[in-house]
Amino acid sequence: MPVDRRLLRLALALLLALRLGATWSGEPSQRVEWPLEARMHAAASYLHAQIGSSGKMVYLRSATTAQPIPSTRYNLLRHAGTLLALAEYHAEFAPSREQRIAIQAAFGFLRSCCLRPSRSGANDLALWSEPEVIGGQRSYPVAKLGGAGLVLAAMARWRPMDPGGVEMAEMQALGNFILSMQRSDGLFHSLHALDEGEHDPAWVSLYYPGEAALGLVLLHELDGDARWLEGAVDALLALAREREGQAVPPPDHWALVATAQLQRVSPAALQAALPKGFSWQPATGILGVERLLTDHALAVAQGMVAEQRPGETPVCAQGGFGADGRTTPAATRLEGLLALLAFLPAGERHAQVHTAVEAGMRFLLDAQLQSAPVKGAFSRVTPSCFSADPRASEIRIDYVQHALAAIQAYRALLRPSRLP
Repeated sequence: MPVDRRLLRLALALLLALRLGATWSGEPSQRVEWPLEARMHAAASYLHAQIGSSGKMVYLRSATTAQPIPSTRYNLLRHAGTLLALAEYHAEFAPSREQRIAIQAAFGFLRSCCLRPSRSGANDLALWSEPEVIGGQRSYPVAKLGGAGLVLAAMARWRPMDPGGVEMAEMQALGNFILSMQRSDGLFHSLHALDEGEHDPAWVSLYYPGEAALGLVLLHELDGDARWLEGAVDALLALAREREGQAVPPPDHWALVATAQLQRVSPAALQAALPKGFSWQPATGILGVERLLTDHALAVAQGMVAEQRPGETPVCAQGGFGADGRTTPAATRLEGLLALLAFLPAGERHAQVHTAVEAGMRFLLDAQLQSAPVKGAFSRVTPSCFSADPRASEIRIDYVQHALAAIQAYRALLRPSRLP
């Protein structure tokens, strides 16, 4: 009986994938139509369950065994981003006593290990990535701009639920550090170390400026200090100028989130924060800053939408932002696109972005894990897609953080409707 070579090749490919550690079979998942609110609850519950008594989180977990995956690395920015997502969730759904204690512990972990001034005697606070905490190859601590931005944003979101748990002076000290990292052109240094030359000053993070700007806008909403708003406006204007004319700007979702938050500030306060000769609204002979920032956000969003090519991806990845079925690139782009929809006027561009969001949310919601004890979480690759990536079934806290933020923003856009 002749051997079917196609079946033989398929069998060998499956065997190889298993030997490489792949756990995702590519079997289509059954679509479960949970209300969006239930989806958010499930994701938030998963994140809460990862916070230990010390406040440190279970950074990695297997979706197939539900067991923690040993790792020598711990990313403080993802810890802070998880706190931001949970704080935004609890702004709508009041935390229980146990949840409040867990979040206080998670902030306490950052304070005990890593929050301290940038230099001796400085009136600021930086989030230091200590080698003994984060692991990795660097032998000296570095303070990352994005870390300060995310911790500040998380504290600002959490403070209304727990005024005694976050000191205003603590947030203002984080704001001081962020402003100390800002250059005269509005852009930022990404890294700070105590001894000059310990890091590459030319290294620039894509996401840190948007994270920093978001933290500054949220701090301004709490204390009204114009310095924070001026820093945020300068940062977003600098990004817009830097990317003007780029055929495909980078997918900077944090810049879009920060721009959307800026749009909620009163026009009078925004005008006061602008450099001399600039106007927030269009004026005679002057293009308004609001239009410049909106054009920048649109250019970034159009680049994101262009990544979504349903006709060129496997069925399991349709609606995602790549053929590999990864969930977090979809979640972060959805965060940015949804932030844009919050202030983009109705019209053709709004409709185009909205269509991309609908397809992206279908992909993301279909990827959400449905079985305890990892119910509500998101693995690196959607379970619907076969993957030979040995990390395909890992769950990392930021995978869930970004998905939770995207689902919450989508629910806010549609409220109170559900997906059909």
